[in-house]
Amino acid sequence: MTPKSTYHKLLQRQIKKVKALNLDADAQWEALLDLVHDSYVTHDRDINHLKTVIRESSSELIEANERLKSAHQELADSYTKEVGLLNHLIDKSGETVQVSSEDGIMMYINERGAERLGKPASAVLGHYVGEVEQMFLDRSVWDAHVKELKEKGPMIIEGQHKRGDGTTFPIEANAYYTTQGDRGYVIAFIRDITERKNIEQQLRNSLLEKTTLLGEIHHRVKNNLTVIFGLLEMQIMQSDNPEVTTILRESQGRIQSMSMIHEKLYKSTHLESVNVSEYIEELAHTIYKSYHQFENVHLNFIKKDDISLPLNKMIPCGLLLNEVLTNIYKYAFINRESGEITIVTSMEKNNFILEISDNGVGIDPEKETQANQSLGMRLIHSFSRQMKAKMTMINFNGVKYIFEIPN
Repeated sequence: MTPKSTYHKLLQRQIKKVKALNLDADAQWEALLDLVHDSYVTHDRDINHLKTVIRESSSELIEANERLKSAHQELADSYTKEVGLLNHLIDKSGETVQVSSEDGIMMYINERGAERLGKPASAVLGHYVGEVEQMFLDRSVWDAHVKELKEKGPMIIEGQHKRGDGTTFPIEANAYYTTQGDRGYVIAFIRDITERKNIEQQLRNSLLEKTTLLGEIHHRVKNNLTVIFGLLEMQIMQSDNPEVTTILRESQGRIQSMSMIHEKLYKSTHLESVNVSEYIEELAHTIYKSYHQFENVHLNFIKKDDISLPLNKMIPCGLLLNEVLTNIYKYAFINRESGEITIVTSMEKNNFILEISDNGVGIDPEKETQANQSLGMRLIHSFSRQMKAKMTMINFNGVKYIFEIPN
């Protein structure tokens, strides 16, 4: 309803009120004329006021609208600038940024990624990701990859990217799965690891070379010891002195214990350590064969754990075993037709425990001091100190040696 029609209704109501007054015709006519005049004057004044208010309000609205448009433009310019900076940073970053749809269609690749592939981005986008990443040539592998990303979250994978000229290079990718609306995407940040792979290969080649060299050194040391062993054997064959023969045999035993260690290291894939239980058993059998007169002596081995020792402890350990067993064969079974030697190996609180015992005659208490000053016992104590081992000797129903060797 317009303001004018509203005034007409108001005027009609006022005319009815004038007619209801007890006025003569002339007075009533004059009253009606005044009423109409006042009504239209008021109406015009209100209309003018309303127009003024509307003009002022319109001016304020126009100014506010201009300010809003200016703010919107500033915001749009700022957003465009930030997006442009972000795109620039992504394009010039050291990593490839790649976005693929859930079904393996490449949706985005940055400038760095296109450069590494040696082809424009337009030649990649819209194509299946397996045309670039060789591990996804089979689409079932891509499907499994997407499923794993969904279930386990972001992961690091290695692969091979194919350049435009057909050559490939190794890559490492940080990949994760995300959604936008009702669609899923795989986003990957990919780096070229050619240099790293080259360094790794150089290290592997260097390690192989050094391992081969160490193995050859151990083989040659073992051969040299064998030559020395043979020379001693020739001296034994030419000697008529039993004491000299005994000394040379004992020296052969020491050489043999060292030779066996180098032989094991030469045949082992782990040159830094040797399985001590196997070595002790083999060495004990070798020493046993050197004493043909003790065929009725039985060797018992109890291996509680698989234990390895470094080379700097294996050599003194072998020499220690040689001296202990030599002493046992020389003194434990005098005037005995048979006997037993028991060797136990185990681990306790990071210590290698070596126990060597016999059921022989034991050490005569009157001769114990003299026995402890013999060359064999002095060597046993010396080798124990080299290994920083704690040595215990029990002289009861034979002799029992216990060595606690820190691993």
